[in-house]
Amino acid sequence: MGEDMGVSRAYLFEADREKGTMSNTFEWAAPGILKKKSSF
Repeated sequence: MGEDMGVSRAYLFEADREKGTMSNTFEWAAPGILKKKSSF
C-alpha cells in the first residue's frame, strides 16, 4: 500500500465498533525509514 501510494510510511488501524475504539495494528516503512511504532 505504501509503495503504491509513493509514501515513506503507512499505518493500518483496526476499528472495534462494539467498544468504540481504534487500534494501530500495523506500520509499514519504506527502506531506510525507521519505524516509529516498535511493537504490536
